[in-house]
Amino acid sequence: MPDAPGAGDPGTPDPGDQPPQPLLPPPPPARLPPPPPPAAPPPPPGYYGSPAGPTRWPQVPGVPGFGPPVSPFANYGARLGAWLIDWVITSIIGAIVLLPLHAVHQNGDANVATSKSTPVFGVTVTTQGVLLSILIVAIYATALIGSSRGQTIGMMAMRAKAVDAESGGPIGHARALGRALFEYLMVVLLFAPWVLDMLFPLWDARCQTLHDKITNTVVIKA
Repeated sequence: MPDAPGAGDPGTPDPGDQPPQPLLPPPPPARLPPPPPPAAPPPPPGYYGSPAGPTRWPQVPGVPGFGPPVSPFANYGARLGAWLIDWVITSIIGAIVLLPLHAVHQNGDANVATSKSTPVFGVTVTTQGVLLSILIVAIYATALIGSSRGQTIGMMAMRAKAVDAESGGPIGHARALGRALFEYLMVVLLFAPWVLDMLFPLWDARCQTLHDKITNTVVIKA
């Protein structure tokens, strides 16, 4: 009877007769990438860098309110210098407009009704002239401060600009108009509060005037 296939076949080694194979060392563990550094906590909602967008400025230690995000507040000297430059510019424009309309006269002119005129620096300005002067200043401030630059010519010269007190962005023409009207109507109607308004940045923590506070604006260095 023939042997079973493979049985006693001298060409097929018996597994039990093979020498033991040397044990290989286990492969080294795969190196994992280092863990990422812990992420900084997100800013509170409403602050710069937060998902809600920039609606407020970071808090300044020791100063009430909010501080500027990238630029400090313009000091009183810069604000006063800008105002004087703008006053000269608007005065020249006003003279060009008012003189041909006979809205400005020298003091003592008998042709001017004192009940309808206002003495200003040695000259008499009629009611029409006062209203036109306010209109000139309002147009000047609204067009320039309400622009994306937020600067009048005087502010450009003194490197200052008016921005929104919360977002730091442009204030727009509507708020620029309200800002100008509040300031210059006080000049005509309430002179003493206007002086207080002009001096207010000297002691205010954010160097704001009253017309800045009314319109929620600040003037910062450009």
